[in-house]
Amino acid sequence: MNYEIVTGAEPQQMNCEEIVNFETEKEIVKQEIEEITKEEEAFISLSKEFEDLNSSITSTQTNICMKQQQQEKPNITLIRELYSEKILQLSHLTEAYNESPQQHMVEELGKGLVIAVKESSDLYPKLKQALINSAISSAEARSSFKEKLKLEISKLNEFEDKLNKICVELDSIKDTKLEDKDFNGLRYSHARFSELLTECEELSLKRQQQIRRRNSDSHLKSNGQIETYLFSECEYSYPILGSIAEISDFIENRIQVIENLVTKL
Repeated sequence: MNYEIVTGAEPQQMNCEEIVNFETEKEIVKQEIEEITKEEEAFISLSKEFEDLNSSITSTQTNICMKQQQQEKPNITLIRELYSEKILQLSHLTEAYNESPQQHMVEELGKGLVIAVKESSDLYPKLKQALINSAISSAEARSSFKEKLKLEISKLNEFEDKLNKICVELDSIKDTKLEDKDFNGLRYSHARFSELLTECEELSLKRQQQIRRRNSDSHLKSNGQIETYLFSECEYSYPILGSIAEISDFIENRIQVIENLVTKL
């Protein structure tokens, strides 16, 4: 949206053909959902690989084979290879992370578990179960984060609709020349713009409350809120609040023009 404003003068006409549109942001969220889904499925697959390792030591014969293999490949190497095969081979992770498999494993599975695997001479059942649980937990974290992303799309749609209703109302009154109005006409216009400004303020408060209520997510790490995680390269890191502020600035300018005209009557 581009609302051009000239301070202290009649504002330029608002181009209402440029409606509030969060399509770019919604596409970003949809792409993130696709990537998170792939990660979720990969961690589920990894947990099954860990389960296979767990079942492979139930018999003495298989246990001997495993120990022979582990003499050539220590526990940490086996786990690292499985992790790299199932997780780090995802194309978007390859592009996003410049980390060794072990570094990423520590971040995802936990430093204590990775150290336990590295220092253990055998992948005993309790340790293997810890690996399985950790992989499942990572998958569940993705599932939880996906729900938050889906909610974000619904909120983008919701505020897009509400802000466009305000824009339609602005479109219906933007063509009136304020300088040609009498006192009653200016008072009526002032009231209509004030009502729209109040709607914007209420929407802004509602959105800020939503942001504050939303629980932090481990997937966000140091990126903070979902908005800054997703939209840092967009025009606004907080697109809904940014659009509300832009519309509010335009309305406030119109109100100021009316008040200036009233003082000259």
